[in-house]
Amino acid sequence: MKQYKVVIVFNDGDEINAKVAAWNQTDALQRIMSNKQATEFITSHDDVKNVDITCLGEYKDIPDDPQRFVLSPSQERDGWLVAADRKTNMVFIFMEGAFRESVEYKPLDDMTPLDAAAAMRELGDWLRLYHADMLGGNETASKINRMRVGALVAEARKKQGLTLRELAELSGVSYQNITKIENGKYNVSIDILNKLCATLGLKIDLSGY
Repeated sequence: MKQYKVVIVFNDGDEINAKVAAWNQTDALQRIMSNKQATEFITSHDDVKNVDITCLGEYKDIPDDPQRFVLSPSQERDGWLVAADRKTNMVFIFMEGAFRESVEYKPLDDMTPLDAAAAMRELGDWLRLYHADMLGGNETASKINRMRVGALVAEARKKQGLTLRELAELSGVSYQNITKIENGKYNVSIDILNKLCATLGLKIDLSGY
């Protein structure tokens, strides 16, 4: 398996720039397209100007067995997933979208804590490769979220005939920050986004921001 850099540039200047582990260029693009947020962002644009996929080299120390772990919904906790490890027979449980913050496991009697921790890290790598949406805190997904929200803010501002400076005066958010938000380049707080949305009468689901 190799690591690829995928850059998708749109006619309006927006772009998706992400790194992904994949078997080939086609697989790399498919992995990006399988991300729900990436798909929503792409479909919100009229035309793709250019797609560039570059191989960065071999991706080492990753679990390349897509069948190693078995995922199933937890029967005891809503919104949680159970992962059974076929290799070690360990069982992990974690909240969907918050793997790093919530993962729980109990080492088997014949397993050292170090081996158990290694299996947990391998589960994280496996999820990143095959089920990235389960991890949460994903850098690419966060960037796509910022770009999607920024595009919606820009569209609403233009529909109301407001300039960037006029929106800044009305919302109390600086001109520089609004510019960065609209370009998807500013990891802005929910409070600032709420100010912009209130000023523009815009409703955006910020739960994944």
